[in-house]
Formats: sequence, structure tokens, C-alpha cells
Amino acid sequence: MVYRVGDLLRHLYGDGAALPAEQRPAFEHHLPDSAVLVAFPVEAWPHLLGAMHARTKQAGAWSGRLTPRERELSTRILAEIAVRGPLSAEDTELVGHVDPKADREAGRLRVVSRRVRRGCRVAPAVKELAAFLGLKG
Repeated sequence: MVYRVGDLLRHLYGDGAALPAEQRPAFEHHLPDSAVLVAFPVEAWPHLLGAMHARTKQAGAWSGRLTPRERELSTRILAEIAVRGPLSAEDTELVGHVDPKADREAGRLRVVSRRVRRGCRVAPAVKELAAFLGLKG
């Protein structure tokens, strides 16, 4: 079977205006233990409730509990959304690619590779990401 770019999103949310949740045939669900994002048919929802409920009893972002740093970042993100409205990848301009890796032993965030349009600065974003992760940039 061949999928075209956007087929999954069209299947999940509709073609054109997004379908209301009750009309969608499927939903996205993140499996935090494996860092996998999957699409399930709506019929799978009851089978996931136990695992979702169990996560509410754990510490961490998947339980809805944020660290002070995550709380600060979420406040900034929500403020930006309030000003600009929701954004998707299509609403942004891609200026390059940066591949950072966390070196936990050295306490640093290292940029392994990058390809960025001339004139676009990467260092401030890398430094901010490093600080968010508790590392040096």
C-alpha cells in the first residue's frame, strides 16, 4: 500500500476543515514508554484507559505533573499561542536542520550536525534548549 504525504492526517482529522472529535474515525496516541506516536481506531479507546489512568499516578510530564522548568516553558508556549493562534508546520518557515545530542556525562548539549540557511542563527535556540534540559549549550 502506498501512502501520500498527508494521508494519515486526512484520515484522522478530515480533508479540509478538521472534523469534530465525535466524527473522527481514529485518534493519535503517544506511547511514552516507547516514544512512539500511533494512530488507533476509535474502538481502541477503552483498551487504553487503564494505562492512561496508571500514568496519572506517576511523577512526570505524562502524568500531567510538570517540573518548574516545564511549567515555565508551557506558560511561554501558551502565551505565544494566545498571541499568534495555533500554528502547524505549514505556518512556519523551515530554515534548516540541527541535530543536537545530550552528553549527560559532560553536562553539555552538543550539535552533531547542522545545515541552516545562511544568516539564520542557531546558537540562541541551542543554548535555550540546553538550559531547558539542564545542560550547558
